Amino acid sequence: MWKRLVEWSKGYVEIELYGHMPERFINLCRNKNILLWDVSAKNGRYRGKMLLNDYWNIRKIAKKTHTIPMIYGRRGFPFMEKRIWNRKGMILGFITGISIVYLLSLRVWNISFDGQSLYTEERLLEYLKTIQVQVGMKTKEVDCQKIEEKIRLEYKDIGWVSAELSGTKLHIAMVETNMPVPYEKKEGGYHLIASHNGTVKKIITRAGTPRVNVGDEVKKGDILIAGIIEYRDDSDSIVKKEKLCADGDIILETVYSYKDSCKISYTGKKYTGSQKKILEIKVGSNNFFLTNPFNPFNTQKKYDIIANEQNLSLTKSFCIPISYKTKVMREYEDVQKRYTKEQGKDVLNSRFKEYISKIKENGAVIIENRVKFLIEKGEYLAQGKLVVTEPAREYQRVDESEWRMEESNEFNGAND
Repeated sequence: MWKRLVEWSKGYVEIELYGHMPERFINLCRNKNILLWDVSAKNGRYRGKMLLNDYWNIRKIAKKTHTIPMIYGRRGFPFMEKRIWNRKGMILGFITGISIVYLLSLRVWNISFDGQSLYTEERLLEYLKTIQVQVGMKTKEVDCQKIEEKIRLEYKDIGWVSAELSGTKLHIAMVETNMPVPYEKKEGGYHLIASHNGTVKKIITRAGTPRVNVGDEVKKGDILIAGIIEYRDDSDSIVKKEKLCADGDIILETVYSYKDSCKISYTGKKYTGSQKKILEIKVGSNNFFLTNPFNPFNTQKKYDIIANEQNLSLTKSFCIPISYKTKVMREYEDVQKRYTKEQGKDVLNSRFKEYISKIKENGAVIIENRVKFLIEKGEYLAQGKLVVTEPAREYQRVDESEWRMEESNEFNGAND
């Protein structure tokens, strides 16, 4: 392999020998240390390969042996180099292309997100602009750790963030949580209170003073664990109070009322079969639209828009600032439709499952489901109650009047 690479870099010719003594020509070349390889005989004539520099040194041998070495092929870099320099436009284009690719590699051309559901990509991109992170910025100015910290500070319900720069692509992954962020002790005193009416099923106090016991009925806003510690003397009199952030595990059993409905008759869509296609090309911040002029857009009609956007990239991590979006606009008309009993129940059941999923995200456990599906006055109804157990995680700031004590003077009179 290495030998062949050397031969190619030096350049070589493919020759065919004409004359009466080609064998002697080959022997004399060997005696003079002139390399001749891949020698073969066909129809009484010899063919082989020879380095370009050696070809210019065989004139005496050819004259002595009355042999004519005819060239029928030229291979290697020296011959290619000549062809390349004869095509200056191609060289200029190649250099320009390499330069453009290099300049593009110095900037971020794509920002993607993963794991978000509460926030849209548009909203997150707008926030990133406020901290000077946007498409087109230099890759050397991207500080992934700083981006992670700022997102966590701005969005309290995002519990974990990871920013990674790969090539020209910045990828931000996150995990959202609906758990309220507990107040830090250094911010002051807070009570742990009930977020719903219910019954205390479990209480474990880690910090603060418990105000309820297992089995107690509580109302929304009642203090469960007070963010106040009381110090008493031997006579059980309060001598000092301190505020802190209450902490503990409290499980409440509560009842949620649920009601949802959908009309038996509703307005649906009927597609006419007419549609319009639009191609949108984005280069940097400039948009270009390509559409069929013989199929005009009627603003009086209603359309469903199906869009598909693709970013162009040289590799998986090397994106470039060019993207294209195809839009298919399907024309439709409003028509009146009716849900069957099964369809109406499916619609309400789908909404009910979504509601259940949301309350479970906050740690609630459903222990009894009393929701029923009914038909009443032209509507399908889902109504009833859910009995759940859930943790108490709502806080309320301790008022100054709750823990401040007036300092009493133990000397009631003046000393003489």
